[in-house]
Amino acid sequence: LVLAAAGPFAKFAKGRACHIGKVVCYSALKFPETAAAYKAADGHRPARLLTADRGGAAARRRAAQAGTPSKLGFDRDEYPFAFTRQGGARATINYVSPSENRSAGAFLRNEVRDVKDGERFLFVVTDASSVTGRALESSGLAASRSLRMEAAGTAPG
Repeated sequence: LVLAAAGPFAKFAKGRACHIGKVVCYSALKFPETAAAYKAADGHRPARLLTADRGGAAARRRAAQAGTPSKLGFDRDEYPFAFTRQGGARATINYVSPSENRSAGAFLRNEVRDVKDGERFLFVVTDASSVTGRALESSGLAASRSLRMEAAGTAPG
């Protein structure tokens, strides 16, 4: 994926083309509680660039949840995620339903299973349960033709 150096993703590109290995499109329709919390934690920005770092996840989760007591009937969900370098003490913690948190966690684990530690991925909260090239473009994401084809399920291969 190559991000344009202008528009809503210019911050990631920093004045030049920026190569990112993976885009994770997270559905606000499928996961409304967690998606709303992630968007609010990010100031309602369209996306966030994250770096996988699974080795430090347990320590970052403890740091994120410190001072936020558990609550009967809820899970504590952190964003940025504990498995990313951006997670940890500065993460936002929200109480969410256990069923959504577990479903969302399974979805996210599946989406990033091929992202190696140290690799960056773009996390995008979408308002659609499936993403097409048109949806990616309308979100301000300047994606290559191959990415649009892959997102639409029409990539050769």
